[in-house]
Amino acid sequence: KPISGINAHPKATKCCMCARAFCLRRARRHLTRPRAAELPVNEQTIVVRVKSVTYEADRVNAYDLRLPDGGELPPFKAGAHIDVRMGAGATRSFSLVNPEHERHRYVIGVALDEASRGGSRYMHDRVRAGDRLMILPPVNNFALVEDAPHTVLIAGGIGVAPILCMARRLAALGRSWELHYAARTRGRSEEHTS
Repeated sequence: KPISGINAHPKATKCCMCARAFCLRRARRHLTRPRAAELPVNEQTIVVRVKSVTYEADRVNAYDLRLPDGGELPPFKAGAHIDVRMGAGATRSFSLVNPEHERHRYVIGVALDEASRGGSRYMHDRVRAGDRLMILPPVNNFALVEDAPHTVLIAGGIGVAPILCMARRLAALGRSWELHYAARTRGRSEEHTS
């Protein structure tokens, strides 16, 4: 039987109390998820579709973002990030983790922070494959010096995301580099660096 009310999704149905509760939670999530067309747009805004959400490690997901028409995205360099619009004026920055030659997609890694004020919690709880997001073009405030004779990379936790992108770039260029990485536990280090 259809559920009615302000928080109900038109397709939500109930068959018992637990199914009803699930449907209402799902309906609320659906109704509060901003649609790309509803967010303010400026000349730099890029609308992307979430191609996939992949479990990478405990509390870490990777989001594969592509243009809806399958075209090329603006170029970026290792260490760059994109700003993702979350609705209600909130914007969060996430490092790009895929190789810079992959112009058909942006991949971001998002670790769920239990103390999240909206960024990682929003991505983990609300963003699904097929959703549209509004992003801003890549910005690189953390540029890699590609012609250094030797590069020392230092990272901790999920902060390794842009560093791994840099390490892959240095390896592709045949440059000398080393990585120093710290994590709370050995298991965490293996999750973030795989």
